[in-house]
Amino acid sequence: MSVLSTADPVRLHQDFASLDLISDGRTEIIAGRSAFVEAFRLFGVDFEDYDDVFAEKLRLLLAIRENPEHVTWRGRFRPAMDGLSVQPPPQQPQLPLCLGVSGNPSSVERAGRLGLPMALGLIGGDIRSVRPLVEHYRAVGTAAGHPADRLRLGRSGHFYVGRTSQGARDDVFVFIRACPRGTRVAVGEGLPLHNLAASTPAQRDIRVHGGRPAVSGAVHQRYG
Repeated sequence: MSVLSTADPVRLHQDFASLDLISDGRTEIIAGRSAFVEAFRLFGVDFEDYDDVFAEKLRLLLAIRENPEHVTWRGRFRPAMDGLSVQPPPQQPQLPLCLGVSGNPSSVERAGRLGLPMALGLIGGDIRSVRPLVEHYRAVGTAAGHPADRLRLGRSGHFYVGRTSQGARDDVFVFIRACPRGTRVAVGEGLPLHNLAASTPAQRDIRVHGGRPAVSGAVHQRYG
């Protein structure tokens, strides 16, 4: 996911358009606000402007995506653009864009209002807990007049494969235990150790498998 709040939408589109040309039109952008504050300090973005910066940069990215050959735009947080061309153009007529959402209702509503696909960035816990967010996203999108086929949904999560299922669990928890307290992935908060063993892969956001069948199964789920 690209943290749009701390990125330049012009450079972001240039980078992904270049990748689109190299990959023969197989590129898509996932843009999100970020669930962590470190990037804001690093790039000098005032965290008090958290939502305003993202909304403005998303508006610019949408304008570039709509017509990269002629971009006219004005905002608060970067210089205006008056009929400028953003090169190179992608191979696809328009770069696919979806909003990365970690569970914030305002982000869910933004994706629905704009009719953009939504990618749930889930890093711990039972995925069944986000069903209300998915239903809300579809309700907001439908109310905004967007057809159901535009309101597409995806999710991301951690995936680890070891030689055996038990070995994979032992391996991955070395890193999960090291997660800072306060993050949802930390053991005892978002993902207690017993929950990983008790839940099915379809129910959890951190998927841990062993052996070659796990790899082929994951590839089938992603690519059919």
